[in-house]
Amino acid sequence: MLSRAISLACLGGAVVLASASADAAGRPSKAARMIDVAAAHAAEANHPVMDLPPGLRRQVLCTALNVYHEARGSTRHDQISVALVTRNRALHEQRSYCSVVWERAQFSWTRYKVQRLIPRDDAAWDRALTRAMAVVANPSPTDITRGARHFYNPRSVRPRWARPGKVVTARRIGQHRYVRLRDARWYK
Repeated sequence: MLSRAISLACLGGAVVLASASADAAGRPSKAARMIDVAAAHAAEANHPVMDLPPGLRRQVLCTALNVYHEARGSTRHDQISVALVTRNRALHEQRSYCSVVWERAQFSWTRYKVQRLIPRDDAAWDRALTRAMAVVANPSPTDITRGARHFYNPRSVRPRWARPGKVVTARRIGQHRYVRLRDARWYK
């Protein structure tokens, strides 16, 4: 059962991925636990992401968690755009998708406790996995964000970094505004 698999993953009962990080006490990091939860959920649903090689699957799962938490109730294009922003950052910074997603203070949902982050809407989780897989597993997806490495919901926030003069390109897709900044070093 899915709830049992998720409970085991959250409590450390699932096998932690070999490349996952651990805290000082040797416990799996929050990122590692969430990837285990995501994998358990995908396996339970028999999602095609489980057929990918382990390294690629891990990157898809991290991106899917980002899509799920940032754009779960939004349009297909908005969800794909969140995955593309994750991809654009990973490529620009020459880092993994997972390190981009779990970098401190980059995506607000990552600050919550693991129990709050567990995907509860099966249909939305399946869509997030599909959108993430379409971007991460594709060597050259069409970038509908025009190279954006940041996004925000203008109805919720007005970030300092998105002020006029700091944005090179911007595009509204679904609920979010996708932007590429003149100087993207602000978040380092």
